[in-house]
Amino acid sequence: MSHKERTDKLSPSEKARRIGQRAVNASRMFFEENGLIFHEIDLRNDAGKDVILDLGRSEKDLGLTVSLQIKGGDKYKRKSGHVIEINSRLRSLWLNSNTPIFVVAQDPNDGELYWGNLKEMAERAPQESKSAYLYPDQKLTPNGISDFLEAARTECKRQQGNLFLRLFGEDELEKQSALFDCLAVGRNDPRYFRLLRSLLLSFRDQNTYLSAVRILSHATPHPDIFWHNGNIVPTDVRRDIAKCFRWAPNEISMLISRLPKEEGIWERGTISQSLYMLLVEDPALDWSLDRLITESFRTDEMTWRSTWIAAEPFGPKWVNADRKQIIFAVLALMIFLADSPEARLEEIRERLPGIQKLAFFREIALLVEEYGGIGLF
Repeated sequence: MSHKERTDKLSPSEKARRIGQRAVNASRMFFEENGLIFHEIDLRNDAGKDVILDLGRSEKDLGLTVSLQIKGGDKYKRKSGHVIEINSRLRSLWLNSNTPIFVVAQDPNDGELYWGNLKEMAERAPQESKSAYLYPDQKLTPNGISDFLEAARTECKRQQGNLFLRLFGEDELEKQSALFDCLAVGRNDPRYFRLLRSLLLSFRDQNTYLSAVRILSHATPHPDIFWHNGNIVPTDVRRDIAKCFRWAPNEISMLISRLPKEEGIWERGTISQSLYMLLVEDPALDWSLDRLITESFRTDEMTWRSTWIAAEPFGPKWVNADRKQIIFAVLALMIFLADSPEARLEEIRERLPGIQKLAFFREIALLVEEYGGIGLF
């Protein structure tokens, strides 16, 4: 008796179970051959999770886990590709699961395995839809495993509730890793960038602060980042993130005071260029710069250190407390951004006569007089 004849004599439920098991077996063979750890769950469960898959393919994947739904048979095949059923209960399950859930569908004709991210599928499927489609180019093949792993890693990082706690640990490498996780998942979820922006001035060590500035600058049209598929932030996500780049006057002074003393301010290729890209996203930047440079002449030293730059003894020792350097940085930025550098410089001179005593003011004034402005980048 042929295999087809044997299966034709089975009840519909038993036939579906065997087809599903063949899909599970094919999936197990594929993942185990590629070094992943495959844990099958009782197929009678009602949680929509057939397999727990550990991504321990390499050291960086240790501890990362996703759940799999595995499907097989004609029920999931259409002329346009492969689908799975979706309803309100499943949609809620996929969107709110603590563990990322992926689906693997085995084609009934050629046995090929296709995969999809169920959370993304739930997000893109219309509310009234009863089917969610898999992308036809997402196949589990020796060449396609890297795409699956990258999607699984990203979804795992998205689910890690302790990501921001890791930013405040003692291990610097762990903090750097967490920052790059923010970039990995933030390219599709702007909340990670928004949270990083809110934490920016809370970092107590300079390397974490500088890395955070660099990460955040990926949400701007930075001209000197080497852009590739792994770091590009989609335009719609970038627009969303840009809304949080609003800077109060004292925030700007703290941001500038945390730049490395050994680097020139507003020089191309330095961290100050990344900070510049963050600042100019703020449509009210000119007002904040004006308030900052005005208050920098009025504020007493202890107020300056505590409120305006949060330097020692109120903040980290590495913060630059030199008020003149910050005034210079702000003045240079104001003149560079001004529609009329000459008029802006004259207005500042009249309102803050003490600024004329500073050597760098005279240097900027000479550049404006000779060239009509100054260049920063």
